[in-house]
Amino acid sequence: MANQAFANFVGLQPENIINKSCADLWPEKLAEQFEKEDLCILETGFPIKNQRLIKDRQNTLRRFQVVKKSLKGQTRSTDGIMGISRDITIRHEYEEQLKQYKRIVDTSQDQIALINRAYQYEAVSDSYLKAYGFEENQMLGKTIPEVLSESIFETKIKPRLDKGFSGQMFNIQDEIKYQGIGNRQVDITICPYTDHSGKTNRLVVHIRDISEKIQMEKQLVTSQKMEAIGTLAGGIAHDFNNILSGILGYAQLGKLNLDHPEKLTRHLEQIIKGSNRAVDMVRQILTFSRKYQYKKHPLKIALIVKEAAKLLRASIPSFIEIKTQVSSQSTILADPTHIHQVIMNLCTNSFQAISGDKGLLSIQLDDVILTREEIRQETKILPGAYVKLRVRDTGTGMDDHTLEKIFNPYFTTKETGQGTGMGLSIVHGIVQDHGGFILVDSQLNKGTCFSVFFPVHDREKDSRPPGETDPILPGQKETIMVVDDEPSVLESSVEFLKDLGYQVHAFKDSLEALDEFKQSPQKFDLVITDMTMPKMTGERLSMKMLALKKDLPIILCTDYSERITKKEAQKIGILKFIEKPIVGPPLSKLIRDILDPKYMVKREESRPVS
Repeated sequence: MANQAFANFVGLQPENIINKSCADLWPEKLAEQFEKEDLCILETGFPIKNQRLIKDRQNTLRRFQVVKKSLKGQTRSTDGIMGISRDITIRHEYEEQLKQYKRIVDTSQDQIALINRAYQYEAVSDSYLKAYGFEENQMLGKTIPEVLSESIFETKIKPRLDKGFSGQMFNIQDEIKYQGIGNRQVDITICPYTDHSGKTNRLVVHIRDISEKIQMEKQLVTSQKMEAIGTLAGGIAHDFNNILSGILGYAQLGKLNLDHPEKLTRHLEQIIKGSNRAVDMVRQILTFSRKYQYKKHPLKIALIVKEAAKLLRASIPSFIEIKTQVSSQSTILADPTHIHQVIMNLCTNSFQAISGDKGLLSIQLDDVILTREEIRQETKILPGAYVKLRVRDTGTGMDDHTLEKIFNPYFTTKETGQGTGMGLSIVHGIVQDHGGFILVDSQLNKGTCFSVFFPVHDREKDSRPPGETDPILPGQKETIMVVDDEPSVLESSVEFLKDLGYQVHAFKDSLEALDEFKQSPQKFDLVITDMTMPKMTGERLSMKMLALKKDLPIILCTDYSERITKKEAQKIGILKFIEKPIVGPPLSKLIRDILDPKYMVKREESRPVS
C-alpha cells in the first residue's frame, strides 16, 4: 500500500503503485540502496532511521527523515516492511541558519544571553560562558541566582530585567566582577524579545566590554588637557607675575604706612585679594590637569564659568575682548573638571579662530525651558529646564563640510605642530555623558557660536546673601599641634591660632613632633600637619600618632599629591583631608566644627571599627 503523499512524490496514483518494486519507482542506484536496507531489515528485524536526499519531479533535492521497521505476522516472523518518510527540507534549512547564527554569535567578543521570565538562561554565547567561567551545561536551564548569587541578582540584575520585561529597551554602563576575566567596565543593552502576540516573554542581554575604550578615552582626555595647558601656560605665567607684583607692591606700601591705619588696612586688603587670586589660579590649574576618578554631583555651573573666564583672560591675547554674561544660578549634576574642560576647550577653539588685530569672545550662561518641538532632532533629550552655555566668537567661521566633521576625533583643521585638534570631540563626549547636547551655528568670515545645553538638576539657589563671609570663630584654649616644614606657613599659622585663643605647639620637623607627642598624647586636642615633609610624611606621622591615640582629630594639609587620596586618608583614620592654603575664617570654622562637643559625639558614632 501507499498513501497519497507518497504517490504524489513518485508521480503515480496510489492504486498504480501496488505490486511495483523499488526498481519500478526509483532510479537504479537509489533503488539498489533501498533494496539493501529492506533486505537488512528482513534478515535482522532491526529498524533503520536516517536522513536521505531525494530529487523530486522538478529535479529539486529534498531532504527526508526516513524510518523503516519490520511488520510482524501472526507467527511473529517478519512478513514485510513499513516505511515513513517526512519532508524536513525547510526545517533543515532553518536549523542550518540557526547554526550559522550561533557561529556568528559565538565568534563575537560581546557576551549575549537569552533569558526567560523565570530568569533562566535559555541560550548563551561562548564569550558569555568564558567571561563567567562556566560550561554550557552549567548555565542553560539554570536561573541567574543559581549561577551567580542571590544578593547580586536581587540588588542589581533583577530590577534591570524587570524593566526589560515591562517592554523597555535600555542601555547602561556598569562594572562587573567576572569569575573568568576579572573586573571589567561594560556597556549593557537589555532588549525585549516579543512573541507573535507582542508579549515580552524573553530578554536578549547584550554585554560589551568597554574597559580598553574607557582607558583610551582617559588617555585621550589627559593628552588633550596637556595640550590645552601648554596653550595657556604663557598667559598664566604672565598673570601670576602680575599678581605677585601687586602683592609685593602693596606689602612695600604697607611698610611705608605703618603710622596710617586707614592706608595700611587698604593695602592689607589688596594683599589678601591678590593672594586669593593666586590661590584660585593654582587650584584651577590643578583641577584642570589632575588625574582622578570623575564623579558627578550637584554643581553651580556659574562658578565654573567665572573661574574659567579668569584663567582664559591670562592666556588670550589682549587684542581679543572677552565678554562674560552670567544670569543662570541653576545647578546641574556634573563633574566640575569635565565642565571646566568643556568651557576651556570651546573658548580656546574660538580664540584660535580669530585672526587679525581685533576680535570678540563672548561667554553667556542662561536658564532656558526647551519644548519637544525645539529638540525634535535630539531624540534622546527630554523637554524641560536647561542651563544654556553659549560661546561665540568673531573668527573665521566654518563651511558646511567642516561643520559636519568638527566632532570627529580624527578630523582637524590645525596644521602640524599646532595641536591635535581633538578638543571638540572630547567636548562632545563630555556633554553627551552629562545628558546634554550641542548646537553649532557658523558662517564663513562671520564667526561661530557653540550652544551647550545641560539639564537642570536643582533650581535652589545659594542661601547665603551675596558678599557675606564666614566670621572668625575664637578658640576655647584647646591645645593644637602644628607641623609644617615651611617656616612662613608655620609662623603665620601659629600666630593666627594663638590670636584665636588656642595653646599652640609648632614643629617644622615631623620626627621632633612625633617625639613630643609620644611624651604626652592626651595633651593634644588636635593636630594640623602638612603632607609633604622631609624625614617623615604627614601620612606616616598621622598613622603613628593614631596608634598612640586612636580618637585624635587630625587635619592633613596637602598641595597636589598623588601619594594619597581623601578616601585613603579616611581609611587611615585622618579626620580631614584639605588642600592648602586654608587660612582665616575657613580655618577657624573647620577647627570649631571638629572640636565642638556635638561634632565629636557624631564623629565617635560614625568612626569605623578598626
